[in-house]
Amino acid sequence: MNEELLPKHFDFKEAEGRIYQRWLDKGYFKANPNPDKPPFCVVIPPPNVTGILHMGHILDETPQDVITRWHRMRGYEALWIPGTDHAGIATQHVVIKQLAQQGIDYHDLSREEFINKVWEWKKEKGGIIINQLKRLGCSCDWDRERFTMDEGFIRAVLTAFKQLYDKGLVYRGKRMINWCTHDLTALATDEVEHKAKKSNLWHLRYPVVGTEEHLVVATTRPETMLGDTAIAVNPKDERYTHLHGKRVKLPLTDREIPIILDEYVDMEFGTGLVKVTPAHDPNDYEMGLTHDLPQIQVIGEDGTMTEAAGPEYAGLERFACRKKVVADLEEQGYLEKIEPYKHSVGCCYRCGNVVEPMISDQWFVKMKPLIEPALEAVRENRIRVEPESERNDFFTWAEDIRDWCISRQLWWGHRIPVFTCKDCGKEWVSVEGADTCPDCQSKQIEQDPDVLDTWFSSWLWPFGTLGWPEKTPELDYFYPTTWLLSGRDILFFWDMRMIMAGLEFMGDIPFHTLFLHGIARDAKGIKLSKSLGNSPDPLLLLDEYGADAIRFGMNSRYPMGRQDIRLSKELYLSGRSLVTKLWNASRLLLMNLPEDGIRFDSSSMEPQRVEDQWILHELNETIQKVDRAFENSDFEQAAEITRHFFWDSFCDWYLELIKPRLAKEETRPEALSWALYTLRRIVQLFHPIVPFVTEELWQKMNELGVADEAERDEDRESITISRWPVVRESFTNEKSRQTIDALITLVTSVRELRSFLQISPKLPLELALHFANDEAHTAFDAYRDRLADIGFVEGLTVQQDAAIPAGFVPVVFSQGTGFVRIPADVDLGEILGRTENKLAKTEKEVISLTKRLENPNFVQKADPDTVAQTRDFLEKATRAVKTLSDMAALIREVKG
Repeated sequence: MNEELLPKHFDFKEAEGRIYQRWLDKGYFKANPNPDKPPFCVVIPPPNVTGILHMGHILDETPQDVITRWHRMRGYEALWIPGTDHAGIATQHVVIKQLAQQGIDYHDLSREEFINKVWEWKKEKGGIIINQLKRLGCSCDWDRERFTMDEGFIRAVLTAFKQLYDKGLVYRGKRMINWCTHDLTALATDEVEHKAKKSNLWHLRYPVVGTEEHLVVATTRPETMLGDTAIAVNPKDERYTHLHGKRVKLPLTDREIPIILDEYVDMEFGTGLVKVTPAHDPNDYEMGLTHDLPQIQVIGEDGTMTEAAGPEYAGLERFACRKKVVADLEEQGYLEKIEPYKHSVGCCYRCGNVVEPMISDQWFVKMKPLIEPALEAVRENRIRVEPESERNDFFTWAEDIRDWCISRQLWWGHRIPVFTCKDCGKEWVSVEGADTCPDCQSKQIEQDPDVLDTWFSSWLWPFGTLGWPEKTPELDYFYPTTWLLSGRDILFFWDMRMIMAGLEFMGDIPFHTLFLHGIARDAKGIKLSKSLGNSPDPLLLLDEYGADAIRFGMNSRYPMGRQDIRLSKELYLSGRSLVTKLWNASRLLLMNLPEDGIRFDSSSMEPQRVEDQWILHELNETIQKVDRAFENSDFEQAAEITRHFFWDSFCDWYLELIKPRLAKEETRPEALSWALYTLRRIVQLFHPIVPFVTEELWQKMNELGVADEAERDEDRESITISRWPVVRESFTNEKSRQTIDALITLVTSVRELRSFLQISPKLPLELALHFANDEAHTAFDAYRDRLADIGFVEGLTVQQDAAIPAGFVPVVFSQGTGFVRIPADVDLGEILGRTENKLAKTEKEVISLTKRLENPNFVQKADPDTVAQTRDFLEKATRAVKTLSDMAALIREVKG
C-alpha cells in the first residue's frame, strides 16, 4: 500500500480546510425546491453579528449539522439556512466604543451618520462568526445567508408591524415597563434576568397623622419611598382595622399619603403593610390604577433622581441616593432596623445593569390573541416538542403573559414605520416610507424615532429567511421548516414567539419539531462564563483536537431538555480517540488490499461464514437504532450506538475473528469484501457526526481501488451526498448472532475470571464446555482454534453433562455451561484476604454515603451538583459491593 495515500495518522490540520473547500466548490450544501425529493429545512438560531464562536455555538450548531447531513444522505432536499442577527443593543454599543477609541462622541453624529458607521463596522467585522462556523464543518447553504437588517428582511419586519397595527394588535401606550438605565432603552419582560443578590431589608417608620402611632414597612428599595403615594393594608387584617381611612406622613417629605385597603397585600408577609410606589413597581402600578393614585416618578431614565424626589436628592445617582436616604431616615428617627436580605433582582440580559421599573410611553404587541393559537398547536402536538417533558413550560409561561414591549430607544435596528403629520395629527403606518400626509398633503411628517426590539425581527426568521412577504418558490416548498434546535434559555424569547408569528402571518406552524437542549458547564458543573474565565476558546480547541474530535465529544454527551453537559478535556480526548481508532482500523484493512484494489457487488453477495453473517446482522440492527435515535433527536444515543458497533463489535471482535482469513491469499478477497463493505457503512454512519475524517477515508478508499458495484457514481464522489445505509433483510441472521455472542460471552467471562483471581493474561487456562444441544456444538466447533488466540485458552474439552469437574469453576456460556480449571500456583487464600478487606472498606463507604444522603440539611443546602455526584458515588459503591461479594463467594467455593 502506498504510505502517501494513507499515512499513519489523520492530519486534521491539513485536511479540514481542503475538504471543506471541496464541499463548497462542488456545491454539496446547496438546496433548491425539488419536486422529486421531500424537503428538509432547518434555520440556524442567528448568532449576533457582533459575536465570535463560543462553546454555546458549538453546542447549538453541531447537532443542526448532524441532523442536516443525515437527511441529505437519506435523499431529502436538505436546506440549512444560515444568518446573523443585527443585535441592536450589543452592536450599537460595540460601535459606540469603537468610535470613542477614535475620539468620536457618537452624540456628535446624526442618526444617519451613526448608522453608516455601523454598516462600515459590519462590512469589516460582521462576518467573523460565519467563517468560524465553516471551520466547525457546518453544511449550510451559504448562498442563502440572511441578515436581519438586509433589504428583504427589513421589508418582512415592517410588513409584520403594519399587519399587526392594522388589526389592532400593536398599540402605543404609557405603561409600566422595564428600563435599562445603562443602555437607555426599554426591555421586554423576557429580557430581564432575575439574579439572587445580597442586600438589606430596611424597616421604615411612617407616622400616622393625628396619632402617636407609626406604621413599620419593610422595603428593599428605600430610595423609592420618595415616590410613595399610599400605604396598603389587607381589609381583612384586624390589626389595622382602626387605621382605615387615615393618612400617614411620608418621611423626609412634607407630603401626607392615604392608607388604602387592597386584598393584594399578603397579611403573613413582613408586617402586613406595603408601601405603594405606582411609578416604580409593576404591582404597585396596578394597585395605583385601581385606587386612582398619583404616579410620581422620582428616578429618571439615566438612573439619577428627578426633581420630584426633592431638592436634597435630585440629581443623585439612584444607589448614591439610597445611601443618603437611609442616613437621613436614621438621623430623623424613621429607620426602625436593617436586616440582611437576599432577594431576586431584575437585571438587563445584555449589560447586567439593575433594571428600573418605570412608566413610559412605548409600543406594545397584544399577546393573548397570539398566544392561544400557539398553545393549541403545542397542545395538539402539531408541533412536536423534544424531550416531551418540556411541553409544560409553554403553558406555565402563558399563564402570566403580558403584552410585549417592542420599542427600543436606539438608532441601530428596524425603525418603527409609524408616521405622524405635525399639521393635522394623522398617524399611519407605511412599509415604503412617507413624505406626505395622506389626509392633508402636508410635508411636515415625523417618523417615530424608536426601533423595534431585536426579537421582533427574529420571530419572523423561519419564513422571513425564505422570502416572505413575497410568495417565493422556496417559501412554498420549504415552509413549514422541519426541525428547530434551541437552548431552553431562549424558549420564550424566540421559540414561542416564532410559533405565534408563523400562525399569525403564514397561517401555519413554523416548524414541525422543536428540540430543546440544556447548557454547557465546566468540569466542576459551573455554567460557562467569560467573566468567570471557565469558558475555553473553541478555536484553540479546534486547533488542538480538530473539529471531528470536538463534535464527537459534544454529541456523545449531548444534553437533552433540562440536562446539562460538562465540557472537559476528557470529552475532547474521547473524540480524538474515536477519530484515531477509525483511521487505524481503516488503515489495517486497506494495508491488505492488492495493488489493483478490490471490486465486489454487495447487492448480489451472500455471506457464508458465521462471523460475516453476524457482523452484517449487527450492522442491520445498528442502522435501525441510529435512525431511531436521530428521529428522536437523541444525539448521544446515535453517537454511542455507532461507536459501540464500530469499536466493540467490528474492531474488538470481527477483525480479530477474520485475521486468519486475511493472512491467507485464498481467503483474503472474501474476508476483505465483507469487511470493507461493513467499514464503508460504518464510515457513513459516522459521517454526520465526524464529517472530515469520514470524507478523507471515503476518498482514500476510492483512490486505493475499493469499489462496490452496488454503489452509484454519486456515492463514490463524496460521502456527504452518498446514500445513507439501509437495512437489508437478507442480512438478518439470529443464529449467527447466537453463535458469535456465545463466543464473545465465553471469552469475556474467562477474561473477567482472570481479573478476579489476578491470573496472568499470558497463562493459558484449561476450558471444559457442555453444550445445550448438538446444533450449538456444531456451530461453535469452527471457533475452537480462535479461543486459543483471543481467549488464551488451551486444552478445550467437551463433556456430556453439566456437572462441575473437580478443580474447575463455572463461567458464563450462553449456549451451555463452561468451566475453567484454576491453576495450582494461584494463591486463593491471599486473593480472598485482599478481596474481603476491599469489600469491608466499600461497605463502610456505602453506609457513609447513605447517611449523608439521608441528611435533609445536606440534600437541601448542598450544591445540586454535589448531591448528584454523591448519589453517583453511592450507586457505584453499591455495585462494587455486589461484585466483591460475588468474587469472595466464588473464591471460597473454589478454595473449599
